Amino acid sequence: MPDRPCPGAVPFSERGGPVEWEEKEGQVNIVVPDLGEVGEVKLVRWLRAAGEKIEAGEAVAEVEADKVVFVIESPSPGTLGRVLVAEGQTTRPGEPIACLRVG
Repeated sequence: MPDRPCPGAVPFSERGGPVEWEEKEGQVNIVVPDLGEVGEVKLVRWLRAAGEKIEAGEAVAEVEADKVVFVIESPSPGTLGRVLVAEGQTTRPGEPIACLRVG
């Protein structure tokens, strides 16, 4: 498991459910959800840019695995912070791709 890039955030794979965080920290990781048998995904494109306000459930990125494109949604409302995975890079389910400043 990588270092937690957003203070207080708990990646999806550690809890087996939605992202959780300590509210006092005000940040959460946006992670690639469990996609079944998929071991690696490629981040195809960002749909939102760092600094943009987004709503819970809003599409923020697209990833591709086995020639299928999946949409990654924001777990809560907030502002997209630091992007951790660039377009064209690969990552794995459960890994953070960006930080979200909640609120």
